[in-house]
Amino acid sequence: MMSKEMVNSKAGLLDDSAVSQRFSSLKESLSESGKLFHEETIKCVRIGAYRACVVNAWTLCMDSIQSWIIADDARLSSFNEELLKIKRKDQNIYSEVKTKEDFWEARKSPGERTVIDCIEQILGEKIHRRILTALDDRNTYAHANSAELERDKATGYISDIVDIIDAIQKRI
Repeated sequence: MMSKEMVNSKAGLLDDSAVSQRFSSLKESLSESGKLFHEETIKCVRIGAYRACVVNAWTLCMDSIQSWIIADDARLSSFNEELLKIKRKDQNIYSEVKTKEDFWEARKSPGERTVIDCIEQILGEKIHRRILTALDDRNTYAHANSAELERDKATGYISDIVDIIDAIQKRI
């Protein structure tokens, strides 16, 4: 007999117990793109695709950070001020961010680590450090290596991402 948390599907057994209520309820506070990453994360963890789950959870985190920066003119201004301080041979490396798409479509768009570092002053060192730890973990599991990823680590990672998103959303 199958437990109520395990559901048969065409893809095999789906583990509904792998998705916490806390993560499920996060969807209400997300951008439209964030809702897509949220849903993909749930699909991955339910089917046991834990590496993909970590990558999607990280993408959700970055989407939340980008949405948070763009949502407030003062934050966006502060972010761009930090971003435009970064120079190489007295030339700006990055373009000013004006829209969310500028985080990835602009010719000189900033990478994830640059975005994270440019908001450290706004978020504070503690949240900044947590985000960097999540990025390091994502890098560990997103690249070809022998690092093992089990359900508990994946769900723990999701919980850490929820903590980060909650902390960011409270910094209004």
